[in-house]
Amino acid sequence: MLKRLMGVLLFGILLMAGAHADSGFVEGKDYTLLSKPSPMVLGHQVVVQEFFWYGCPHCFHLLPFLDAWQKKQPAWVRLELVPAALTPLWQIDARAFYAAQARGVATKLHNVLFHSIHGDESTNLVNDPQAIARFYESHGAGPHFLDLMNSMVIFGKVNYAAEQARNDQIEGVPSLVIDGKYLVDYHAGEPERMLQVVDYLVHMEHALVH
Repeated sequence: MLKRLMGVLLFGILLMAGAHADSGFVEGKDYTLLSKPSPMVLGHQVVVQEFFWYGCPHCFHLLPFLDAWQKKQPAWVRLELVPAALTPLWQIDARAFYAAQARGVATKLHNVLFHSIHGDESTNLVNDPQAIARFYESHGAGPHFLDLMNSMVIFGKVNYAAEQARNDQIEGVPSLVIDGKYLVDYHAGEPERMLQVVDYLVHMEHALVH
């Protein structure tokens, strides 16, 4: 029985190794193994985090591809949006994101804000807190949105997001982190290929916990 079990385990290891070889994806080239992993504790779910900035045209370009990718994922894959609050400018929209999250409208207005900035060229929505607050209030986020953006609770969330981005070695956006262990960014290529690398890592992670 033990011999048979060892054979099954060896077969599984060889199968994973073969899948790695056949994928054509190379660690250090297509993705990065993070030096300080932050394992997700969500049972058997695999968490994919997108680090983004609303002013980033590349994030806007990725948006429809990521939306389509998310719709095809099984229940054990979870996508989380994380504003990459690495600069004072990026932190403005990060504050707005977390304020919108507190009001329960962050997901609903995520694409709307992206399209307003890049489709309608409302560029003040990346650097003008008052304009950003008016945008959210006009889309049902409730009153006194700017006060919420300026609250200590929201600043705490932004500081945590910035720390997480630094820990995950985020150098630019969009960047995708899989289960707090692997980073996929522009090195992987265009959006289609980025998400192919993400799929490979997601299924590799899922195999490890099942």
